[in-house]
Amino acid sequence: MTRQQTHHKTHLCTRQGGATKQNLLVILLTATGILIFGWAMLPQGYHSDTSLIGQGRPAIVLIYDGNNAVSDQLIERFSQVRDEFTAEVEFILVDINAPGGSQFANANAVSTASALFFDGKGKRITALYSPPEVEMLGKIIRQVFAL
Repeated sequence: MTRQQTHHKTHLCTRQGGATKQNLLVILLTATGILIFGWAMLPQGYHSDTSLIGQGRPAIVLIYDGNNAVSDQLIERFSQVRDEFTAEVEFILVDINAPGGSQFANANAVSTASALFFDGKGKRITALYSPPEVEMLGKIIRQVFAL
């Protein structure tokens, strides 16, 4: 192999290595942007910490999937009544697409767009599998938790 051929071959390897680093950086930045955008799109005002269940206050856990219209409707309706109950009830959002979300849903034998009601000791009382009308939702929360 001549010196010119060797130099050309070395130059190609160097460029490929640089291109790989650039591609990796682009992928990393894109993934970070998608995660930040996804986090920003989550409904605001809800806890995401399921360890709050059984800590003395009743809890409602909403199983959420941003790709599901019924799930969006569930969040919208709970958001309309949540302020009335935040002094007595923890509202927790479990994103089924986030780490641990599908495991939590599976462990509780529910799917997306469900609401789980837990007493202050962490015992599951009941579940809603579809979003009721807003007027009915407030009545259900009062009845389940005797508020």
